[in-house]
Amino acid sequence: MDETIAQAMNILWRGPASPTRGPKPKLTHGMIARAGIALADTEGLSAVSMQRISESLGVTKMALYRYVPSKIVLLALMTDEAMHMPHGIDLDPNDWRASLTRWAHGLADLLMQHGWVLEVTQGPRPVGPTETLWLDRALACLEHARLDGQARISTVAAIAGMVRGVVQQQLAAPSGGEESSHFIEAIRDAARRGRKYPALAAAISERSGVRRQALDHGLDLIFDGLERHMG
Repeated sequence: MDETIAQAMNILWRGPASPTRGPKPKLTHGMIARAGIALADTEGLSAVSMQRISESLGVTKMALYRYVPSKIVLLALMTDEAMHMPHGIDLDPNDWRASLTRWAHGLADLLMQHGWVLEVTQGPRPVGPTETLWLDRALACLEHARLDGQARISTVAAIAGMVRGVVQQQLAAPSGGEESSHFIEAIRDAARRGRKYPALAAAISERSGVRRQALDHGLDLIFDGLERHMG
């Protein structure tokens, strides 16, 4: 394993070393990750730098390096923080098809909100506990399916890959990127506070429906093949 990836894995899974003496640390990994996420969500991944994050947190760049020794570690912390599973996704192993559908849509919604995650989760890289929980929860949906361990992992990998493809297409479409996702969230927030834009809300809902339809179609193909495989 690459030394930098191993270092990031150690930080992700074990956390920072507890100081034995001296003042309490001013920052936490969570604070740093959230500052990076805010930059990536609003300005894109290219805006994320140790300099920008240190400025937003009111510390020097050198001080930040005491908490986050490299850009790889920073991106790993950001990804694991951004990948927190939303509350309310009902996953029942007795109904694996419906449960994995909800899982897939939950993942798609998260990736639409943080489109930069698609870029940083390719190739060999550190994987943290929050991202691993997504895999674990999906595998639990297949607990009662007539599949061995490798088949369950392959199934979840196929679903995750299909979700990524659908989201990438959506983000690549006109007005499908980060600016659009933030605008949509602002409209939804305004609606929750009583300000209504009915025609715009209907158009946004229709656009979101296209993604859901594409995702559901792909899931049906995977699930139908899986049911045939299980006999």
